[in-house]
Amino acid sequence: VNLLNNGLQAAASDHAAVFHIRLRAEEDNLFVNVQDNGTGITKDDQPKIFERFYRGEIKKRRTRGLGLGLTYSRLLARAQGGELSLTSSSPEGSLFTLTLPRWSGPEKTEIEPSYRATANA
Repeated sequence: VNLLNNGLQAAASDHAAVFHIRLRAEEDNLFVNVQDNGTGITKDDQPKIFERFYRGEIKKRRTRGLGLGLTYSRLLARAQGGELSLTSSSPEGSLFTLTLPRWSGPEKTEIEPSYRATANA
C-alpha cells in the first residue's frame, strides 16, 4: 500500500498515475513488482530512500510526510523473511520489488484441546 501511495504522490500533475503490478513465484520465493509512472527518484536520493526520516528534496517541497513509509515497508518485509528494494528509477517512473519466502504452511496435525467445556443439564 505504501508503494502505491508513494507512486500517487510522485505522479506528474499533468498525468494520471498508472501502476503495473506483477506477481511471480520461483522455487522458494514470491516476487511482487510494483512499477509507477511517477517522476522517479534522483540518483543522489536512491541510496538513502530506506533511511528513517529521509525525504528527498523534491518530496520535501511537494508532499507531507515523515519519511518513514519505505523504512517501515522494508522492516515489515524483513520481519517476514523477505526484502524490499528499489530495482530501478528514472524520470519515467520507479520499480520496487518485494521478495517474500514461499510458505506452504505447517503439516496438518491434530491438536489436543487445552480445556474441556462441559454443560450441566
